Amino acid sequence: MTGDPAGYETAADARKVTGEASSADAPEIRPGSYTDAISAGEKLYYGVSLDGRSGAFLSAVVAPKAGTPLDHRDGVEVSLRKTDGDECAGGKVRFGSGRTARPIAASADRVIEEGGDCQKAGRYFLVVERVGDSAAGARSWPVEIRYMSEPGLRGGASAKGDGRRMVPPTGRRSVPPVPPTGKGTVRRGGTGFNDAPAVGGGVWRDAARPGETRFYRVPLEWGQRLSTTVELANAVPRGGRSGHASGGLGAELYNTARGRVVSGSTGYDGQGAVLSLGPTAPVAYENRFGVADDEAAAMRFAGWYYLAITFGAEAADLTDEPVRLTLRLTVDGEAESGPPYAGDAAAAGFGVSERDREAAERGWTAEESGGGGESGAEGLSGTRRLVAVAGIGSGTALLLGLGAWRLVARRRYEVRGRASR
Repeated sequence: MTGDPAGYETAADARKVTGEASSADAPEIRPGSYTDAISAGEKLYYGVSLDGRSGAFLSAVVAPKAGTPLDHRDGVEVSLRKTDGDECAGGKVRFGSGRTARPIAASADRVIEEGGDCQKAGRYFLVVERVGDSAAGARSWPVEIRYMSEPGLRGGASAKGDGRRMVPPTGRRSVPPVPPTGKGTVRRGGTGFNDAPAVGGGVWRDAARPGETRFYRVPLEWGQRLSTTVELANAVPRGGRSGHASGGLGAELYNTARGRVVSGSTGYDGQGAVLSLGPTAPVAYENRFGVADDEAAAMRFAGWYYLAITFGAEAADLTDEPVRLTLRLTVDGEAESGPPYAGDAAAAGFGVSERDREAAERGWTAEESGGGGESGAEGLSGTRRLVAVAGIGSGTALLLGLGAWRLVARRRYEVRGRASR
């Protein structure tokens, strides 16, 4: 394989922070993005000041360099804790059986709930821990921390009793809808959450080499759900060799706060592969309360949802070349009105704006739509800063063709002032 996959692009406005092993020395973080690094076995503390009105959603993305040796137990664990060490909430994500080095994210939250845990205003700690015992040893991994603050409800309304209907896991469709057909439109996937292009319901085409992960973002409104079918085409054989990559094709869906909703994988023998996720539960505020199904519980707010599609590193034994990738997405369900927020939820990243809908139709990146990776209401200033945490490969003719398409599209966008391409 020629060159390494492009490294994870951090948020343009991310600030450097250094987590500490002792909670007494924990640096303070506020809503926004931060970058750090974490070594094997490390547990890092960050201070968080919470009020008694807003939801707090904190996540950590680890992005080991392509080719990093991994064990299926390696991953990242995130927790929100009181100053006495008691845990409010937490989550853990591992690389799993595919063991392909790629960006993965885990999240923890504090939701406003009468009688819930950690409701008082005051100081708390975000704890990020690298778990597992792989051969990567003491080699540090880049980590991106994201802190999002969700407005509370007007007049102290109870989220459980505001009159909106409850959507239990049984509300999901047991049979996925028929995927859309056709060849689709080219959309060059991003390296992570920050540079993922927007896509909506329909058919989208890309290509990936073994070891690469492509990110895309889909706007989902209250009451909507997502069904995903991923198709990996046949590969150009490498020296006439054949084989089987057990984790050849993987897919993960994350919500707007970078909490993982669902994941799946399937093998690849060079002849093609198909993988489906969903349909998800409909997006509903109440999914955060009393829902035993973790997948349904993660569908708890409107906003951008992120698809990460991985072509497993094991497939390098089958081919050096990029392989065509097709996404067939169905967004169904009537858009509903949201809960009575006391502030601008869309500006905070918890909602869908008209600009977001246009971005999905046109395939804009966060930069092109004037957003910082969540809602389009969050603008960027100056030239976008690209921070790669791994080497950027030389690519191939097919990928260069996709890149040229993207360059032409951007030039049209600049000349026509975001007119239709």
